[in-house]
Amino acid sequence: MPGDQRVRAIQAEQFRRERPRDERRRTIAARLAPALEALLAEGAVYSDLSVAQLSRAAGTSRSRFYVYFEDSGDLLSVLTEDAVTELFHATLAWWALPPEKTWIDLRAVTDRIFSTYLRHRHLFTAVEQVATHDSAVRENFSALFNHALDGYAAEIARGQASGTLDRSLKAHRIAGLLASMTQSGLYELTATGQLDRPDPWIDSLTTIVWNSLYAPARDAPEHA
Repeated sequence: MPGDQRVRAIQAEQFRRERPRDERRRTIAARLAPALEALLAEGAVYSDLSVAQLSRAAGTSRSRFYVYFEDSGDLLSVLTEDAVTELFHATLAWWALPPEKTWIDLRAVTDRIFSTYLRHRHLFTAVEQVATHDSAVRENFSALFNHALDGYAAEIARGQASGTLDRSLKAHRIAGLLASMTQSGLYELTATGQLDRPDPWIDSLTTIVWNSLYAPARDAPEHA
């Protein structure tokens, strides 16, 4: 067997071995998630939770936890991936309204973004806190955020090409600014308890996105 084929065969075999473990790892993480969210909702600080506490709350053993996770930071990274992916899909619709849609339609998208964040607010708060001292969690979240920005920028570029979004803006830059502002804003609203009364903030954020992206394109001359 030629060298390159042998390498591919080894990689394929490794993938076949790792895939069931990865799927099992996510299954265990999904089982731990509700217990973790409940502990955080009760006021627990993620950094103070032990693996024994997490395992006990989820009805599993500490030894089983370590079969799939290196430590509590590793678990947090896995759970973050799922939550960020859900938030990413909710946010994609922000940049993809068809030409006939209105501010009201955009607000419905913003409402879904807030609802998604609200469901995972304790987890996102934990990530923000743990990332300050855990480089692995910080780097994982940064990679997820940057990957999301690439997707947002691509969607904005498509909207600009079709004429539904302001063509004068730099797609990746505006995606980064709006996403960073939203992330920081939602974190602060959670910390101050204002996310429990989200309607004024949903209105405000919808208007910012509408005026930044959609309104200029609607007001532009037909030949522009």
